[in-house]
Amino acid sequence: MATSLGRLPRALTPLLLGLAMILSLGLAGCSKLGPESTGGKSQGGQGRPPAGEPDAAPSATDLAKALVSGNLTAVKFVGDQATASQAAIDDYTVIMAGMDGIRPVKVDLKGVAYRGKGLATAGLKQTWQIGGKTWTFDTEASMNLVDETWYIVWKPTIVHPQLTDHSRMRHTRELPAREPILDRDGKALMEERNLVQVGIDKANLGKDKWSSSARQLATELKIDPAEYDTKVQSAGEKAFVIAKTISMNEMTSTAINTPGVVSVDITRTRPISPGFAESILGSVGEATPEQAKASKNLFQPGDQVGQSGLSKRYDAWLRGTPGEVITLVKRKSAPKDSDHVDITVFSTEKSAGKSLQLTLSTEQQKKAEQALEGVDQVASVVAINATTGEILAAANSTARPANPDATFGRYAPGSTFKVVTALAMVRQGMSAGTRVSCPATLTVNGRTFKNYNDYPTSKLGTVTLAEALAYSCNTAFIGQAAKLPKDALKSAAASLGMGVDFDAGFPVFYGSVPTTDDPVVAAANTIGQGQIEASPLAMAAVAASVAGGTTVVPWLIKGKTPKATAEPLTANEAEQLRLMMQATVQEGAARFLGSKADGAKTGTAEFGNETPPKTHAWMIAYKGDLAVAVMVAEGQSGSSTAGPILSKFLDN
Repeated sequence: MATSLGRLPRALTPLLLGLAMILSLGLAGCSKLGPESTGGKSQGGQGRPPAGEPDAAPSATDLAKALVSGNLTAVKFVGDQATASQAAIDDYTVIMAGMDGIRPVKVDLKGVAYRGKGLATAGLKQTWQIGGKTWTFDTEASMNLVDETWYIVWKPTIVHPQLTDHSRMRHTRELPAREPILDRDGKALMEERNLVQVGIDKANLGKDKWSSSARQLATELKIDPAEYDTKVQSAGEKAFVIAKTISMNEMTSTAINTPGVVSVDITRTRPISPGFAESILGSVGEATPEQAKASKNLFQPGDQVGQSGLSKRYDAWLRGTPGEVITLVKRKSAPKDSDHVDITVFSTEKSAGKSLQLTLSTEQQKKAEQALEGVDQVASVVAINATTGEILAAANSTARPANPDATFGRYAPGSTFKVVTALAMVRQGMSAGTRVSCPATLTVNGRTFKNYNDYPTSKLGTVTLAEALAYSCNTAFIGQAAKLPKDALKSAAASLGMGVDFDAGFPVFYGSVPTTDDPVVAAANTIGQGQIEASPLAMAAVAASVAGGTTVVPWLIKGKTPKATAEPLTANEAEQLRLMMQATVQEGAARFLGSKADGAKTGTAEFGNETPPKTHAWMIAYKGDLAVAVMVAEGQSGSSTAGPILSKFLDN
């Protein structure tokens, strides 16, 4: 039951009221504060406003957010709002103009200290990310209460505690040289080169000469005159319009003496020749603002960074780390007699990147690219050292040069996969001399299979397994499908370096050999169709494993060598496969190669639903310890389409 003070003797009433006030103050001093508080008092202090004053934290939080976004328009500043806000924005713009867009990534409100009479100070903890390093420091912002609203008193020290009205922030960087990508012998395949940007400077050329100079320069640089003329005409009246980026030794006196021509020296990372190993090496170009933002200031817009291929994947490795310096420098508007002294408030040392060494052979890569010259379709050549598994060449035709088809393409390998099926058959007790049935057609579960149109009728009937592979008898292999264990093809493929995935440090598809319960799919799988997929690299591994007599898993990057995990290829198995692939060169579908190859296998893979179906053309071969695969998308046949490319490669 509550006790009414009105019932007590009047003499005791003031005493009890005094005790009540003391208890009230005591309880207030023991009350819990908010998360930003550190023990405030009822008349104001750290974290808790005095009685009658609103919380200043929301206004301080608006400032913290504005420092992160770089947009101060939502912050309330002391003074006439339009004038004060613009003055703060202008001053902040001057302070940050030399920071290359770098701002704090986080600003935390540490708390608000209330000083009474409408005055307070907000404590801010700023976190910046510069070149991968974290920089933190504290700043303060004074606040005034006006008409129940807290306003920020703008001062440069809000941005950094050592800034003054006469100083601003400046970010400078010292970039290390980008390290090269090397071939197997340590020669640079891609490195920084001194180049020249050549173009028309419209600001220093009369309008009546824009067109004639553009066409003259374009002709000299062997680019389209009409296209460059249009580019020059459409650019701004004072624009420098780049025609071409060339090496110093490509600059001619005629080009440089063309009216209005200007050359600008630059450093750029380029391969040893245009387009060389493009799908492997990739490209290096200027970082976009979006890329720079995503990097969290590891690099800046305009920096040279990897854009594709190994140049992108190993960009940080190759690029190294720039030295970063933040300095408080004198403003242009500062009085001449200002006693300002530049202050370095943050710095890091630059560190060089590391070169990346590949297994590629410059000579073999050039040969592969030359073998593909004039090929209109998507096509690839892959060469592997059968002893070491090193990828010596991985080239694509100009139809899709930058796409990693050679190492990452997914295609039905057709009859080149019969080498895998042959291994599965050998493991069931067969040999190169085993007699097998090769009928003209064979029906499996209602699906009729046949041999290719150019299959010789003289090799129908009963033939040796070596002949079945050499002349590529589909029905001989399909006829064995039901006799093979369910995982026989998968296991045999793995033993030949195909169908097992490894992290090799670059885009690579080692092939896919799934198991199936469908007898029709299982039959199609034996001849490299159905569900079988492979890249040219994967089929080169098959040829390399046969040639080397051991499971070969192709690799490209020094220090990242995958280890085979499959059932080892035995000496007898390898010998049986070599006998079959040798027969293909000596008497079968690849005899046109003659002495250029020790063993080979042709392949034509049907795909799609058209009648007749489209085909991919394949060939794999080996000569000594060099194993090669050629694939031509939508090619007519292995021997007629892929064969000439393989022959040309082995000729060089």
